[in-house]
Amino acid sequence: MDCVEAAIETIHQMPKLYTKHHEHFRRALVRRFPFSIFYTIEEKEIVVHAIFDNRQDPIRLP
Repeated sequence: MDCVEAAIETIHQMPKLYTKHHEHFRRALVRRFPFSIFYTIEEKEIVVHAIFDNRQDPIRLP
């Protein structure tokens, strides 16, 4: 859980650090665990839409 929180803190501090994965969604990879955090940058906030377990079927990727 600490690694997920650290990734979210990095997103909070530097939201444009991660590239766009889909049209408006950015994807941050979590260190040490196979998770991806999908988020968007809105006008005044950052919205986390999904935390995806990368061990799942890649077809289910958000």
